Amino acid sequence: MEIDINEMLTGQILGAQVLITPLILGALFDGPEPGDVNEITQITINGTRQYTLTATTFNVAARTGSGTVTNVLPANLNSGGARQITNPFGTMAITSMSFSALLGTCAGDMVDGACNNQPDFTLV
Repeated sequence: MEIDINEMLTGQILGAQVLITPLILGALFDGPEPGDVNEITQITINGTRQYTLTATTFNVAARTGSGTVTNVLPANLNSGGARQITNPFGTMAITSMSFSALLGTCAGDMVDGACNNQPDFTLV
């Protein structure tokens, strides 16, 4: 399932709280096509805590919150790549998670003055 701008995937854990590690997101990258943006994934935990993962280059991503980001599949013209976040929420017990794509900022060459190839991503 691909999550695009204005779409959200939400899951709730009933009767339990869990720790999540690792979390792998795919098809999240910057470029290489003209008009691409630094793609941004937003993850909301327990309805209130928000974290982001932003693709800054083919193989690098910046993140808010705890955990270490590893590039497990390089992004290129034929593949959107995959990023793994180890221990993404520390020791926080999770009862719900929501995933959405945020509007990205222009990362590279613009097409006709526009940078409009907006984010989408998948859960791996």
